[in-house]
Amino acid sequence: MTELLKVENLQKHFPVSSGFLGIGKKRTVAAVSGVSFVIHEGETLGIVGESGSGKTTVSKVVLGLEEPTGGSVQWQGTEVAGESERRLRWFRQSVQAVFQDPFSALSPRQRVGDIIGEPLLFVPGMKKRDREQRVEEVMEQVGISPALRKRFPHEFSGGQRQRVAIARALTVKPKLIILDEPVSALDLSIRAQVLNLLKDLQETLGVSFLFIAHDLSVVEYMSHRVAVMYLGKIVEIAPADELYKRATHPYSKALVAAIPPRHPAEAKPVQPLQGEIPSPLNPPPGCAFSTRCPMVEDRCRSEEPELREVRPGQFSACHFAERLL
Repeated sequence: MTELLKVENLQKHFPVSSGFLGIGKKRTVAAVSGVSFVIHEGETLGIVGESGSGKTTVSKVVLGLEEPTGGSVQWQGTEVAGESERRLRWFRQSVQAVFQDPFSALSPRQRVGDIIGEPLLFVPGMKKRDREQRVEEVMEQVGISPALRKRFPHEFSGGQRQRVAIARALTVKPKLIILDEPVSALDLSIRAQVLNLLKDLQETLGVSFLFIAHDLSVVEYMSHRVAVMYLGKIVEIAPADELYKRATHPYSKALVAAIPPRHPAEAKPVQPLQGEIPSPLNPPPGCAFSTRCPMVEDRCRSEEPELREVRPGQFSACHFAERLL
């Protein structure tokens, strides 16, 4: 498989001020700490985790919206992290994004056709007629009639607006689209339609996805591989079917167990996670999950586990991952 995106030991730290009016000791929050993964051509990598796990920060650093504190982001073998906007233009065309809220992601003052065609304004030498033709083409691909191109976003439903956002991402024929919670703001009845559209587009166009969500059932449906994040780190990464059958990290296992059953007869008792995610300002020593883990031992509280391969293609950051095989 052709490798598109390679992220190695990615780190993103944010300075935080304490005290009255922010006047006090300067501290640092490690929003992302040592994250590594690869996305191949035509593949969907899902990233899941509770709020505050660092999922969205990873996407912003990959897109160049945030400067990394450390680590590497490579696109087809070329380093892109920290590069100037001018030098990243070719990368912008290859990697697009669709965000969570279709209501705020689209300018209310622009007509839908102009919104979708906006990325094409930065394609050198492209004529207006060709832009209009491309806009109509992608509108048809996402299931919106080109006859509606003169309408404004408020004249569309939430699902249609997200289709407009997807069409805008497709106009420059990207190889990778980063989808950050793309269906969480939509009604349940519309989510399946948008997810099926994305799968159809991937099959037709061969585009890759970095799919970020907190809903594990959605990620299971969309992804080839899944990375589970906790407190800024990947604690498990595996093929989607293997992760959901045999998670090898206690956190992953708890998340999978909490997925609602497809049928009432399949319902099983669920032991909810105890406690809250520790503050990133004061993470626990050793394993970050040790304060909530039902398998915790003394070693966990003092020694941080490495992300290691415990089964072919399945990596876990747990000292006792083999117990869950």
